[in-house]
Order: sequence, then structure tokens, then C-alpha cells
Amino acid sequence: MNIILAIKPDYAAAILAGTKTVELRSYLPRNLHPGDTIFLVGGGRMWGHCTFAGATPMPPPGICRERWLESIATPAAVPVSVARQYLTGSPRHSTTGAAAGYAWHVRYPVHYGTNGRAYHGPTVQKFIYTANEPHPKHPQLENYLLYLKTHTTP
Repeated sequence: MNIILAIKPDYAAAILAGTKTVELRSYLPRNLHPGDTIFLVGGGRMWGHCTFAGATPMPPPGICRERWLESIATPAAVPVSVARQYLTGSPRHSTTGAAAGYAWHVRYPVHYGTNGRAYHGPTVQKFIYTANEPHPKHPQLENYLLYLKTHTTP
């Protein structure tokens, strides 16, 4: 199922430029599968979309976790220290020591232009699923997303 992902405009630009091929997230939506489309929204704009290629869970604490963090820091376009802080710094994760994050692998970015497109859809905190049926408050959202996918060239 496709999603609309809330993301900082700088990170969206890096994904859409192809310099960021991994997005670090503390969660993985249950219904997100390889081949699904991720629409990137931030700052009131829809910046573009990309294809979800899969996710790698963060391993448990120890040497494996450090190696994993080092291996994903460059494609995620962040320093290792930032990746470590983001994925393990939250109290809900550090109390259990359990894996606290995922590296989302993204491919085939399509940029909607320097200023993106105005986004008037539902508020996105982390992500929202897009469905084949109209959104109750935004019935034209699905048609708009389909239009963007089919009328925007990579």
C-alpha cells in the first residue's frame, strides 16, 4: 500500500537527488511492501515520490549494531553519531535495548520541481496510508496522487 511520508524538506531533496538512498525510521508500517510508492511531504509541499525497495531492521546492541550503523550512515546521508542518536536515543528504545529502527531503502526518485507541489491533503505526523477509496475528508487525494505519478517524468 502506498504512503505519504512526513519528511524534512532537506532530506526529501537528498532522496530525490539520488544522494540519499536510505531513510532512517524508528518504525516500519505494517502494510508497506517493496514496490510501493512513498510520497514525500514536508513544509506544506509534496516534493516528489520514490519506490520502497525494502527495509533492514537494526540489530540488537553490540558490535553488529555498530557495523550496521556505519554501513547505513553514508547512504542515509547522515553521520554515524546522528544515526545512532536517532535510532537509539529515545527512552522507549533504550530501556529494553531492543532494535529500535529500520533503514528504509528507496529507489527511483521522481522530483516534482524546485518548489514541489502544494499539498492540501490530510495532516501527516509520521505517515498515512493512501487507499484505493477516497479519503473521507479529502476525496480527491487519490486522484491527485495518481495524477502526480502518471504525469511527472523522472
